[in-house]
Amino acid sequence: MRSIIIFIILMAVALTECKRVLGIYGHPGKSHQTFGEVILTKLAERGHKVTMVSAFPLKDPIPNYKDIYLDGFLEEIDSDEKIYLEMGSNIFSNFLGAFKLIWHFTNRTFGHPAMHKLIQSGEKYDLIIMDWFMKDAELFYGNIFQAPIIFTCSFGAQAEVNYLTNNPEPYSYVPVSGFSFTEEMNYFDRIGNTLGALFLEAFLFYNKIQHQRILNSYFPNAPSIDELKSNVDLIFSNSHPTFESPRPYVPNIISIGGVHVQEPKPLPQDLKEFLDKSQEGVVYFSLGSHMKISALPSDILKSILRAFARIPQNVLLKWEKDEVPELPRNVKIRKWMPQNSILAHPNVKVFITHGGLMSKIEAIYHATPMIGVPLFGEQNSNVAHSVHEGIAIKLLISELNEDNLFDAISKIINDSSYSEKIKKKSVLLRDQPMKPIDTAIYWAEFVMRYNGSKHLQNKGMSLYRFQNLLLDVVLVFIVVIVSIMIIFRKLLVSVMHLLSGERTSQMVNKKKKRS
Repeated sequence: MRSIIIFIILMAVALTECKRVLGIYGHPGKSHQTFGEVILTKLAERGHKVTMVSAFPLKDPIPNYKDIYLDGFLEEIDSDEKIYLEMGSNIFSNFLGAFKLIWHFTNRTFGHPAMHKLIQSGEKYDLIIMDWFMKDAELFYGNIFQAPIIFTCSFGAQAEVNYLTNNPEPYSYVPVSGFSFTEEMNYFDRIGNTLGALFLEAFLFYNKIQHQRILNSYFPNAPSIDELKSNVDLIFSNSHPTFESPRPYVPNIISIGGVHVQEPKPLPQDLKEFLDKSQEGVVYFSLGSHMKISALPSDILKSILRAFARIPQNVLLKWEKDEVPELPRNVKIRKWMPQNSILAHPNVKVFITHGGLMSKIEAIYHATPMIGVPLFGEQNSNVAHSVHEGIAIKLLISELNEDNLFDAISKIINDSSYSEKIKKKSVLLRDQPMKPIDTAIYWAEFVMRYNGSKHLQNKGMSLYRFQNLLLDVVLVFIVVIVSIMIIFRKLLVSVMHLLSGERTSQMVNKKKKRS
């Protein structure tokens, strides 16, 4: 039986026309790279020749998959432990900090010797799969390698993607990324959401100017960013109605939400024993792949540990440093945690998370209620939606003290509504007509079969923002209406003067007759 299965797999690979695929993931964010790596490794398994440019080479190389290592990127971003805390201090710092990182690593990717060597090699590819993180200048890679582009967006189809594809984003019910609004907005929320959208639009416009500058510093004769937008054939969006509010999508945005969630791998023996023996349950605490819990202010860290000492559950804590603080007896630490496998364990009752979308999806998939501690980026939006759906409690860093954390953990453990609601969401996320990875592979090969998918692009992608919003049409309407009103007013004044003149004349004539 096994030999038959192997034969079928080999036949399927043989029947798949071998294509050349280039992956470009210059931003050293692990979640971004993971989202693309899942797709690229699957394409390699199907016989396509994959080249991956990133700061995260595969630990276990596979056939048909070649890594080009962007050395120095990961070390550079990890060198500043406080960067994410500073970004999360206010909404302006959040966006400005994110865009500064984007500009920096876009520039570093273009200028990296490994990337320069690849560009000079003259290699041609049938498809480019790239991380979309507002890196407008990287649209030019489509021109360099003469290939269609699929962007992967690990944080879902937010405003940053919508402006690229002209995807509609009604501010009346679609919350703007980075803010705490949900789809149920009152009048003042809609005002705030609209102002937030305009604020982000201004950032995106400035981002485009900066990327044009970066691009022209390397390629002086490069087309404008607006012209390069036509290079985008598809967006693979990490989106699904179970973990974001329902919203419209244009045809070239393909939802593959949850594509990174795979079958849990066996846990390391020490973790397995720890989880298996935790009869009261386990609280798992991780703030993502880059934000270090050890970088939290010491008073907050002490408060967290005191809260853990008060609960009957055991705790798994992702701790990055060699220096270990004095820990309560129920706390186990590791520098790295196999998160997907941990969340899949039935004894895990609560997940304390930064609210990153990849982590949120894994929590929903494995039906683990959350305590969200948003720090930066879109995490505010993710946590706000989870709270609205009744599957999480939100705690700001400024609110993270012993009593608040203890109360939040106790509430989720003792209030069954949190686990019941997230179990329903887990069922809905799992119940899809095709596995997300199968959807991604179908569309990737579709684009390669037809050398692009321009027929899915809407014509609004080539229009300016004011044209898409019909502001030019509205302006004409206003001019016409105002002109008609002015003409009508003048006619009315003329008629009134005429009538007034005739009446005056009649009165004069009557006086003459009397005299």
